[in-house]
Amino acid sequence: MRQIDSPIGAAYEVLEYRARKRDLLDLAQAAPRYPAAPEVIEHIGTVARQPHYFNHDMWLRMNGIRPVYLEPGPTCCRP
Repeated sequence: MRQIDSPIGAAYEVLEYRARKRDLLDLAQAAPRYPAAPEVIEHIGTVARQPHYFNHDMWLRMNGIRPVYLEPGPTCCRP
């Protein structure tokens, strides 16, 4: 099967070699140990290819702030 190697599997492999044997919080518990369905992978690929972007201007406007852009030019006080 052709798929991307998961860092989760690599982490499980080295668990027995760690110095401390205290309990660990498994941050990968929500990630399944099997690949996603082909339909899901195809949908993610389709969405990822579409142009999506978010920038600082959009964030300001969403928060009710109208950005003001200044023209580049000389500094305030010339000698």
